[in-house]
Amino acid sequence: MASSLIVYVDGGARGNPGPAAIGVVICAADDQVLYERKERIGGGTNNEAEYRAVIRGLDLVAGYAPEEVLVVCDSELIVRQLTGRYRVRDPRMEELFLAAKAKEKAFRIVRYEQRPRLTGHLRRADELVNEALDDAHPGRLVVQQRGLSSHQHGRPARPGGQNRDPDGRRTRGALRRIPSLATRRRRARPA
Repeated sequence: MASSLIVYVDGGARGNPGPAAIGVVICAADDQVLYERKERIGGGTNNEAEYRAVIRGLDLVAGYAPEEVLVVCDSELIVRQLTGRYRVRDPRMEELFLAAKAKEKAFRIVRYEQRPRLTGHLRRADELVNEALDDAHPGRLVVQQRGLSSHQHGRPARPGGQNRDPDGRRTRGALRRIPSLATRRRRARPA
């Protein structure tokens, strides 16, 4: 039971809005990592994902029963809203704001700090977000342009459409030739 813990949180969405995930790193006061978590949270915006990361981080750190918690986040908006410097105007964000404030009641003191992205343990939280988002879509979309697949980085396509994604799995139909409009019309004519 530590008296003070640090929670590094990050959230992100691909597409904004799009598939979203969170990353949480809980550290002791001396910055020794105690716990890490990555989690897909469905769809949402970057700001919603950041709020959900704060909420999940506070929920997870409550299991350690600290008296004081420092939540470190790279989102200036979220930190300023949670510290009262900015008002919350969006109704969806207000729900998340109130949920975070309710989680604060489990601790004697909760402080929020904004730090630059990809510094210290925020880098690991960001990595966890990206890992969770990558895990969510193991089958990569392969886009073909002029005989090249985007994942081949300029190498010519293999004959017969036998291309493979970076994990070695065979892509299905990614390089199949699409008949021209004239060819489709010829095939459609009765004999």
